Amino acid sequence: AGRTGPGLPRKAAHFVAKIVGPAFRARGLADTRIVTDWPRIVGADLASRSQPEKLVFPAGQRRLGTLRVRAESAHALELQHAEPQIVERINTYFGYGAVARLQLLQGPVARASDPAPPGAPAALPAPDPETAALVAGVADEPLRTALTRLARRIAAGASARPAGRGPGQS
Repeated sequence: AGRTGPGLPRKAAHFVAKIVGPAFRARGLADTRIVTDWPRIVGADLASRSQPEKLVFPAGQRRLGTLRVRAESAHALELQHAEPQIVERINTYFGYGAVARLQLLQGPVARASDPAPPGAPAALPAPDPETAALVAGVADEPLRTALTRLARRIAAGASARPAGRGPGQS
């Protein structure tokens, strides 16, 4: 329990890939990194206006596929013009010719900053300052984000308990 070190983020990513992998494969995304690392691959600006949906390879091959990317109609033309650069970034990221072309699908793109739908739970409280400082020291950005989210959920659970009562106490 309390294990830390350079191998920990990689191991956490390994477990996440195992959990979401079957759902991604069902959508034609055998390598989860195309989704999880999309902002790193294409840049934060393009990633905020697009999302990969499915990677389709020619029969019997695992290269030169067609990546279906959803983009809002206002940005689809921009992505179409940037297709050669996007394909090059993807292939450079993976180290081989995984994608030959993009197929753009017009439609809404989910964003982390989208407002919560009506009836959604309220925003989670900030973690205590000591926990926030510890989490801020984590260099790996995706791991730091996940730990922050976990700390907020723990803080929300603590604030929901009556004063003076810990978990499991009546």
